[in-house]
Amino acid sequence: MKSQHQPIKDKGPRVPAYIVTFSDMTTLLLTFFVMLMSIASVRDEEIFNKGRDSFAYAIKTL
Repeated sequence: MKSQHQPIKDKGPRVPAYIVTFSDMTTLLLTFFVMLMSIASVRDEEIFNKGRDSFAYAIKTL
């Protein structure tokens, strides 16, 4: 005997696909600025120079 499965229909509100990508980008941007603020509050020159050099290396390798 065959079982008849009917697909589940979602009756919730439809959201455009770009909203997911936009929300991910917004979250990453907020995280980046929080990281910048945490680095700005630290006054250790050695940590600052390591972060700066790491960022410069990452940009050069692109």
